[in-house]
Amino acid sequence: MVRQSIQDEQFVATAKIAYVETYSGLNRKRREGGLGPKEYAIAIKEFEAEYESCVRIETDDTVLFLARDLTQRHPLRALDAIHLAAATSLKSEIGEALVFATADRRLLGAAELEGLKGWYVEEEREETAVPDMVITNSATIRAAGYDPKASKLYVQFRKPAKTYVYVGVSETVFTGLMRSRSKAAYLNRYVAGRYPRRESED
Repeated sequence: MVRQSIQDEQFVATAKIAYVETYSGLNRKRREGGLGPKEYAIAIKEFEAEYESCVRIETDDTVLFLARDLTQRHPLRALDAIHLAAATSLKSEIGEALVFATADRRLLGAAELEGLKGWYVEEEREETAVPDMVITNSATIRAAGYDPKASKLYVQFRKPAKTYVYVGVSETVFTGLMRSRSKAAYLNRYVAGRYPRRESED
């Protein structure tokens, strides 16, 4: 059961079809010149790691029948209907509220009409001020900061020198990270794979 596989309050779930969809999108960008060989390899490595940490929802008959019904109620494309059906099926199974993340406003509207809390991820691309970053003595994490209003955790790594933003993180988790003896271990255990993540453009 999905309930038995979810041991913590925060988790990230996806329909299994996202695996092929993501590869299709990355390869299209590579062919069109949007990703060089090095960037493509990094993107694949990161995606595989994140996908492995997700709760993965099977596209079984229950999900397909739900998707069919969703296309009758909303103007959705087939794969979008499957993603939404997977989310509503998971919500029904675990009996808890879920946040449905998408970059498609039409799909977002359908999700909210189906009782899910929608998160339009494109809003995350808007420019926001990076909070004050606290330098750490970690060999992996150079600095970390927290935005309490947006519930965002900013983590700056040493190698590669990139900053990532984790969305929906509580201040308690940030405090725990800063107080932990091994910040990399804490991040892997309590943050990575449990919260949506994007690379900071700042």
